[in-house]
Parts: sequence; structure tokens; C-alpha cells
Amino acid sequence: MCKQNHPFLLKENHSFTHDNQIQTVHIHYDRTQFSDELFEHFNILQPKELNRSVIQRKSEFLAGRYAASKALNALGVPHSPLGIGQHRNPIWPSPVIGSITHTQEVAICSASKQPAMEFLGIDMEYWFSEDQVMALKASIINLDEERLLRHESIPFEKAVTIAFSAKESLFKALYPRVRSYFGFSAARLTELNPTESRFTLILNEDLPGDIYRKGNRVNGYFCLSDRWVETMVTGPLVRS
Repeated sequence: MCKQNHPFLLKENHSFTHDNQIQTVHIHYDRTQFSDELFEHFNILQPKELNRSVIQRKSEFLAGRYAASKALNALGVPHSPLGIGQHRNPIWPSPVIGSITHTQEVAICSASKQPAMEFLGIDMEYWFSEDQVMALKASIINLDEERLLRHESIPFEKAVTIAFSAKESLFKALYPRVRSYFGFSAARLTELNPTESRFTLILNEDLPGDIYRKGNRVNGYFCLSDRWVETMVTGPLVRS
């Protein structure tokens, strides 16, 4: 039995959402308390690819995998080390689908079981500054999306951050199925509903394989805090 009490872990929150089909675990951590021995302490496999990584990379990986182990346990899935894919994506044990995101102080994992959910992706971003938005918006949104976001009650800089995070969540959700990179232009934001904390993305192009086609609609959800936004994209897909 591994010991879990350690100053590296500051706070742990669990929640079930979507009719108790998705388990989400938030881990607040203190990177200044990190040491390599914590991988063994928390029974987390340290991949050799991390041996030369900086402390921040190691600490966020550890916190993310710890959150994943807690989410799997809540789903009744025996703990086993998550594999690492070709592009550093976590490989989940069947029939689980999941996603991990992290910042310098928080790691989040959401996980569910198929066929309850077709896909699942999450992301977390600190709010963009006005300068960041001006530098990045052309690569994140098109003119139609910009017009939509400028008419929202949410300040434009925050709206663009949500759009960025939403498309990151979409990529994390669909990449395990399509096995190919796609950019922000592959989908457009057509709805951002602050009252219900949800958004809609529509695919602008066919993705590799024969599942996700141009015109398909994807639903997502967001949660705002003073410092960041969390987004989640989950299935099933609404096919056109």
C-alpha cells in the first residue's frame, strides 16, 4: 500500500458528471516539493523519457498520472501504469477513455467507460492577455468565429481563450480515434453559451478514417475561474 500523504499534494477533489458517467479528479500540487522518489511513493511508473526532463515536466506528469489513478479507481478499474503513445498521449486500459491536462499547479483527469461515451477530451488554460490574443487569434479562430465571440457577454480575450481550450479538448478527444494531427481550422466554434456553460464545435473537414466527417457537431462544456478556464469535449458525436 503506497503512502499518499505528502506535501507535494495540496488538495484533491473528485466529481461525477454527465449522469455519473464521467469521473473527474483535480489534483492541486506544489512543484517545489517534488523529488524523483515520489514516483515510487505514489506507485506511478516513471518513464525513461522523463529522466532528463526539468522538474516542472516531471511534477506535472506525476500529478497527472496520480489523478488518472484516482479516476480509474473511482470507475472500478484496477490500477495499472498508463502506457505512453507515440505522441506522448496516455494509453488507457479497455474499456476506459480518458484525458489529462495540467498547469504548473493543477492536474486534472477525466475518465469514463465506453460505450457510455464515444470520446472524451479536456483542457485547462490560463487566461490569455490582450497581447496574446492579438498575436494568436488568427491561428485559433476565423472571422466568423471572431464576430461571434465579440458579441458575447464574456470579454473578448476570455472568449478567445475558451475557443482555444475548446479546440485543444477536441483534439485530445478525437486524436485516439483518428491517429492523425489536425489543426484549429479543422473545426469552428458556432455557439458559446455562458448561461449554460457550454459550446458547440462543427467540423470543417473530414478527419482521417470514416467516422468524423465535415458538418458533424461536437458538444462541449466549460468552467471559469479567476485565473483559468477548463473545457471538456465529450461524445457521442452529432452527425450531419
